[in-house]
Amino acid sequence: MRRALVMVIVCGLLALHPSGFAGAGPAPGTLVLVASDNPDNLNPYLHSLLASQQVYRFVFDGLYRINRDGDWEPALATGERISPDGLTWTYFLRPGVRWSDGQPFTSADVRFTWQLVTNKDVHISYATGFDRIAAVDAPTPATVVFHLKAPYAPFREQVAAAPVMPRHVFEGLSADQINHAPFNQKPVGTGPFAVSEFATDDHVTLTANPYYWGPKPRLRQIVVRIVPDQNAQVNLLQAGELSILGGVPPARLGEIRRFPGVTLQRYLAPVYALIQLDEYQFLRDVRVRQALDFATPKASIIKDIMRGQAEPAAGDMVPNGPWANRRLSPRPYDSARARALLRDAGFAPGRDGVLAKDGIRLEVPLWTVSSRLYFVQAMQLIAQSWRAAGISTETHAVSSAALFGQNGPQWNGKDAALIFSWGQGVFPENRINWASSYIPTDANSPGENAERYRSPEMDELLDQADRTLDAARRRAIYDRIQQLEYLDVPVIFLFWNVNNDAVAANVLGYDATTFGTTPPETWSTR
Repeated sequence: MRRALVMVIVCGLLALHPSGFAGAGPAPGTLVLVASDNPDNLNPYLHSLLASQQVYRFVFDGLYRINRDGDWEPALATGERISPDGLTWTYFLRPGVRWSDGQPFTSADVRFTWQLVTNKDVHISYATGFDRIAAVDAPTPATVVFHLKAPYAPFREQVAAAPVMPRHVFEGLSADQINHAPFNQKPVGTGPFAVSEFATDDHVTLTANPYYWGPKPRLRQIVVRIVPDQNAQVNLLQAGELSILGGVPPARLGEIRRFPGVTLQRYLAPVYALIQLDEYQFLRDVRVRQALDFATPKASIIKDIMRGQAEPAAGDMVPNGPWANRRLSPRPYDSARARALLRDAGFAPGRDGVLAKDGIRLEVPLWTVSSRLYFVQAMQLIAQSWRAAGISTETHAVSSAALFGQNGPQWNGKDAALIFSWGQGVFPENRINWASSYIPTDANSPGENAERYRSPEMDELLDQADRTLDAARRRAIYDRIQQLEYLDVPVIFLFWNVNNDAVAANVLGYDATTFGTTPPETWSTR
């Protein structure tokens, strides 16, 4: 199931002037954030919604992690060793690490994570990379050895950086019990914070983990308030009830610039907006998908709706990263070319002006999440442009749960276009999005290729990229992958998000780049 797995990165410059908020604001030692949806599952491998990631990011660690400069650094591991053939990855674990319930962390937990993620009876939503592992050995409590079936270039980002799960919590549970475990609402992790309260549809409170292996967190607690409406979020910021509002709505950016005691920080996020084209009927024809791309006014969306707080997207590699194919540029808006492509595909206008083929009208309904005002506005502009090209479309703004759930438009067997964001990150691994083996069968099955895109060449290129360890050769493969994305149009790339994060004056220690933030344990409020 494709879903918005974007991580909202919140950051701020050190503000030295006193707060001008009308309200008293959060108490010192408390940081208040906001999420647009109720988290559906705080198990990193079972969740479906962005809001879940916005919470569990504070709770779990991987063996390695990326810092804000884009460099790898050890987390639960202190070092690694890779065999010359790329088939064996050995990690040496950090001594003295404990879970947030006080139990010791060992190599058995790392091995168990692989067993959990590859359990087909558990409702795993993301398992990329773990299926490449033949076996995991834990020769000592402080050593874990991964044996791969074949060389796998993105092993570090897909497996070594993935959250590690506590064996002692799940041991002895059936798959069904794991799917419905209390852990999924109140998880046990090794990260700097632990969930202490989950009030559905209201807030999640995380408190500093007393057993955290790193520097003692400077915050006493983080509160994530659940507020679906973006305008309501801005009002909370103005009232002094939020510490940070990540991703300020472009339409209110000018207003927020005038808020006293608020600093704005701007940076390119590794997150792109897209239109997913679900290929059930006419959308199986690449000419139809290309026509929809030409009929989409991407430049107008960036200028008039995003207020310039976005950058053009021609593919799924972040433009300021090392993997982007800079020879590609987005298709321009051209309604005439869209109509010509549809004419070549056999469509002709009916009496009402709507194109049809073999007596069947070209109908492609547009859907998006109601919690993102700029997506709702973009949807209306896109619908207007598509109708001008002879395409019949209706617009629907619904909750994330309704959009991506089993009863949503992805599973009704009809053409549909879904507008949302995807957090690609800074690494090139994108098999989960484009490989035919990752076409999900229902809302609970792994895989994000819900557009049902199939290309033998793409499948082969993805296989080559995974097993190619030479960086230059791998980059050439990803150049071709991005070219295929452009030619085949499995999705329409709308833009890359430019984040503007509003930060209260009493928030210290935040900083963010395209690659990530400063560690949460270094954040504080005064």
